[in-house]
Amino acid sequence: NRSFSKASGPTQYIFHEEDMNFVDAPTISRVFDEKTMYRNFSSPRGMCLIINNEHFEQMPTRNGTKADKDNLTNLFRCMGYTVICKDNLTGRGMLLTIRDFAKHESHGDSAILVILSHGEENVIIGVDDIPISTHEIYDLLNAANAPRLANKPKIVFVQASRGERRDNGFPVLDSVDGVPAFLRRGWDNRDGPLFNFLGCVRPQVQQVWRKKPSQADILIAYATTAQYVSWRNSARGSWFIQAVCEVFSTHAKDMDVVELLTEVNKKVACGFQTSQGSNILKQMPEMTSRLLKKFYFWPEARNSAV
Repeated sequence: NRSFSKASGPTQYIFHEEDMNFVDAPTISRVFDEKTMYRNFSSPRGMCLIINNEHFEQMPTRNGTKADKDNLTNLFRCMGYTVICKDNLTGRGMLLTIRDFAKHESHGDSAILVILSHGEENVIIGVDDIPISTHEIYDLLNAANAPRLANKPKIVFVQASRGERRDNGFPVLDSVDGVPAFLRRGWDNRDGPLFNFLGCVRPQVQQVWRKKPSQADILIAYATTAQYVSWRNSARGSWFIQAVCEVFSTHAKDMDVVELLTEVNKKVACGFQTSQGSNILKQMPEMTSRLLKKFYFWPEARNSAV
């Protein structure tokens, strides 16, 4: 029963465009700061590759993963990405597909990679039950192997277990209405101007060559922490992807990706649980960021352009 929620869920929910909160072009132009934010204006914003592994030779079928794929496809299309879906890839097939994606000639200002599969610690498992190192996968996206993506943000979502451990959670004394006041308030002045804290004009200087780490500009969002399972409902899909779609559709217009994923962490940690006998089981997502600036998706309505 690894990586699968026993609880029978409601009817499958699929994300649609009317669920998306958009931002207008003048707002993007007003808040954008080249020194602190990545550019993400291209139309399309970039390419999104979704690898969806459902049927394996020996391992259990990943029931509910089609809901994840459909929801993410609609979400990233609404956010302006060209979405490519590949189903049931072997270990080698995943590597070749990601390599070709990384070298594609049609990349925009950013790139998205989503992997929906079985996994263990530091590996993703192909439908032939062959494990592939996550480090090998991420290296395909670095500036050395994907020069067209150099200096551009690459966001990776990994919906897979990372081990066999199960999180039993711990008891907490909650606030009266279940959500502390400081979490309800959100962020102050979110719609206000973004200031340059240096307060000075960049001087004209001679350009010189410098080095930058080839591993920079990548963020990896994991469904769960190392060594732990992740959970999936057979109708609604995985907890993590459900939370991503809900949070991103609501807040991608004004939150950067780190803020968004922090909200996803909270939603999965506080809003989902399943049971194994008398045990209540929980899940904690995790992100690893190598970004050097803030990254905003800035989903625009189709009739709006920067």
